[in-house]
Amino acid sequence: MPVPIIIDCDPGHDDALAIMLAAANPAVDLLAITTVAGNQTLEKTSLNARRVCTVAGITDVPIAAGCDRPLLQPLAVASDVHGESGLDGPRFPEPMVDLVPEHAVELIHQILVNHPEPVTLVPTAPLTNIALLLTRHPDSAARIREIVLMGGSTERGNTTPAAEFNIHTDPEAAAIVFGSGVPVTMCGLNVTHQALATPEVLARFEALGTGLGTSAPNCSPTSPRRTAACGTCPTPRCTTPSRWPASSPRPSWSAWTRTSPWSCTAGTRAGPRSWTSPGTRTARPTRRSP
Repeated sequence: MPVPIIIDCDPGHDDALAIMLAAANPAVDLLAITTVAGNQTLEKTSLNARRVCTVAGITDVPIAAGCDRPLLQPLAVASDVHGESGLDGPRFPEPMVDLVPEHAVELIHQILVNHPEPVTLVPTAPLTNIALLLTRHPDSAARIREIVLMGGSTERGNTTPAAEFNIHTDPEAAAIVFGSGVPVTMCGLNVTHQALATPEVLARFEALGTGLGTSAPNCSPTSPRRTAACGTCPTPRCTTPSRWPASSPRPSWSAWTRTSPWSCTAGTRAGPRSWTSPGTRTARPTRRSP
């Protein structure tokens, strides 16, 4: 039986591909797509989700907009990685898929309550929506099969030497999610670095000869067409955390670690500690990332 999931995202090139792959995977029953501020503002990430669903022909999955900022911190978007639109590079038609009127948190809660079996939540963005769900509707926890999230790192970060972007953007939300008691599988930065969009993979997309096959390679940070369109480095911050824009002064790793309040792997302000709770699993890389 297909696994029922809800994707909570902030498209974003990586999340755009996640939506396409989930919708096409027969092992997955995609119940909803919810958006949150992260890679770009909520208005832009919601528009991007609608654009992706339009070009991919995903017309029967509700899309709901959620939180427009982190729980406590000001929003800092990743326009240096994903561009001013949040999805620079591909050219999309006007979206033909609308948002549902419900707030993302309320839509997730409704689905959890009404679905005949527990649902897996797949947040690929800052955890603001999921944290708000667990605090506003604590009864939801019993209806969640597990949370499989993209975020954190057991090695290096990509926003500071220690902190990964999704956790760094809303560390208070991450603390709520990891401490909720819901089973959590963390797919950290060092794991995602192994899902490489090599030139061979991009060529297979383009060989499909479809509009979607042409659009998908442009969602890769290594795509020459995306680089030409948005002017980003072919190996930007999201792909290689040890690189830094030449125009920006880069402090030493040791100095940055000493002076930054974001001093632990998960990006918490509380110092060198772990978010890991007894119910948390960490997806382990099969090799060290470069």
